[in-house]
Parts: sequence; structure tokens; C-alpha cells
Amino acid sequence: MQERKTYFSKPILFLVLTPLLLMGTFIFFYGLTKAQPFLAPLLTAFVLALLIIPMAKKLEKWGLKSIFASLISFLALIVVFLGVSFVVSLQIKDVLEDWEELKESFMPKLKEFEGFILDHTPMEKESLEEYKNDYGMSEEEDGDGENEEEEDNGNEEDKGEQALQIMGGTITFLTNFLITLVYVFLFMHFRQHFKTFILLLFPKRKQEEVSVILGKSSTVVQTYLLGRLFLMVILVILYSIGLLISGVENWLFVSVIAAILSIIPFVGNFLGYLIAMAMGLFSGGDTGILLGVTITFLFVQFLDSYILQPMVLGGKLDVHPFFIIFSVILGNEIWGIIGMVLAIPLFAIVSILCRNIPQLDAFGYLFSNDNETFEEKRRKNAEEKP
Repeated sequence: MQERKTYFSKPILFLVLTPLLLMGTFIFFYGLTKAQPFLAPLLTAFVLALLIIPMAKKLEKWGLKSIFASLISFLALIVVFLGVSFVVSLQIKDVLEDWEELKESFMPKLKEFEGFILDHTPMEKESLEEYKNDYGMSEEEDGDGENEEEEDNGNEEDKGEQALQIMGGTITFLTNFLITLVYVFLFMHFRQHFKTFILLLFPKRKQEEVSVILGKSSTVVQTYLLGRLFLMVILVILYSIGLLISGVENWLFVSVIAAILSIIPFVGNFLGYLIAMAMGLFSGGDTGILLGVTITFLFVQFLDSYILQPMVLGGKLDVHPFFIIFSVILGNEIWGIIGMVLAIPLFAIVSILCRNIPQLDAFGYLFSNDNETFEEKRRKNAEEKP
């Protein structure tokens, strides 16, 4: 019997699987956006636990029991967080106390900027006033008694709604914060239990290889996070010196915020610069102040990108710059700011998994900084085979 030829089996399979793959990808990411209240605290706690595991291991080597080592590391994390929050809150308090004075010094600059826009752009004054009304920046005008009464009632209702929204947001934040702390401690204390569970999912001949992959993933994330924290401290010092010399008020607040934002690649540095420029305008807006802010950020960013990061982080993250940007944008689309913060360490784990799973080796090469040609890669794979 003549064997039936199937010339079109592979194209047909491709046409069937491609839409299914695209649909599955869409459903996966849509599910991630909907699962943010559950997954965001869990993954944040996972990353924070990886950050303090080296401290717990060091304490265990000194003879401390696992439960106490985990507890001390956990408390150290809380102390650092509370310390940073205390410094930032003090600076915010100073800004709020000086707000009216800052607003008065800023309004003339705003008027000048409005005049520049009206003189040098096609925008009309009516359109500008509409934008100001939309964002609550319009100036108050005197009206009759009835209108004032209606406005007062409306303002009271708006304030009541805003107070409820703020209260609800605060409760949600505190709940997620407490849940995250609980997760961090549980991840720390039961880390060997979770590792054993993962190893038991694989046959015995693969368990040693899986253990090595888990160790590599943990080490890369720990190195990145600890290095990034060290760089943030250096950035606070450098920004503080530059902004203080430039004459920016609340220079410590701006320096801390800019350093914290630097954990978000590319975007965070630009946001920090905008905040510093805004505070420079509040401080008088002199050309010397704004020029000093610009020089400070340009110098610090050059130092950070070309000297500090290569020295502290080196090439240990091994994620291609394109996919660093890609992961940050994707993280923002899925979970917003927290997604941008978690994007790089989580994508670094994905990259390591791809590089150590033969079936995903092509993706591992794509995600990494590996510049080997196809011939070099094939020769290397041939040498590694027994």
C-alpha cells in the first residue's frame, strides 16, 4: 500500500497553532493584570526575601538557628524600610510647611511660562484656561452669594469623596504591606522547604542540575538587588552634594526620591531630574540653579552608567539592554510602578532558566548579552556534548 504524502501537514499545523499561541499569550497577560492584588505582594515578597537571604545564611554559619536568623534578617529589612520612610516623611513635612511660600515664588514663573506659550504657539487663551480648569489650576473668581453657596456645597461633597478615597487607598496599601511582610518572613523561614518541593518535581538525575539553576537565579537577583541598593546610597550622596551647591531647597528630599526612582531604569532617572528641576523653580528658578541641577544630573548619570554600575554590577545580570527596556515597559503595562520595579529581577530569572534549558537555548541567547556567532555557538555546543 502506497504511503500517503503529507506535504501540507506542517503548514497546516503552523496555521492552527499560531492563533492558539497568540490567544494563549493574550489570556496569560490579561490574567496577570487581573491577578495583581494577589500576585504583586507575593512576587514583591519573593524578591525582598532573595535580598536578605545572604544575611540569614551568614547568621546561620555563625551558629544561629534558622528561625532566629530569618527573624533577625526580617527585622533588619523592616528597620531599613522604616528609616528611609522616616527620612522621606520629614522632608515631605518640610515641603508642605513651605508650600505656600513655594507656591508664591512659583506663580510668577508659571505666568511667564503661560505668556511664552500664548506668544510662541497656536494655543489660544481659552484653550489654556480649559486645561487649567481640567487639572484644578484655575484661579478663583469672585461670584454672587448663591453661586458661592453652591460651590461650597459641591466642594464639601468633593472633599468627602476624596477623604473616603484616601482612606480606602490607605487601608488597601497597609493591608498589602502587611501581607507582603508576612510573605517575606514565610519565604525566608521555609526556603529549604520550597526548594525541596521544586527539586522533587524532577527526576533524581535532574535534581542536581535544577539545584544549580536555582542557585544561579538566586545569586544573580541577590547581586543585582544588593548592588542596586549600594548604588542608591552613592547616588543620594552625589545628588545631595550637587543640589546643595546648586542652591536647591529640600535638596535631601529630592536626592532620596531621585535615588529611589533610579531603580526604574531610564524612566526613573528622567523623573528624578524633572522633580529636581521643579524644586529648582520653587527655589527661585534662577538660571544658575537650573544649570546646576542639569549639570549635577548629567555628571551623576555619566558616573553611574559608565563607572559605578560596571564596577558594582558588572556583567552579572547578563540581560540584553533591549530586553531590559522591554521588560520595564511590559511591567508598567501589567502592574504599573510595582511592575517596573519587579521587571528586571524577574526577567533575569527567566533569562537564566532559558539559558540552562536546552529546548529554550535560543531564547537564552536572545535575552542575554552573548555576542557569539552561530558558528561559534554550534562549535561550543559540540564541545560540551560527551
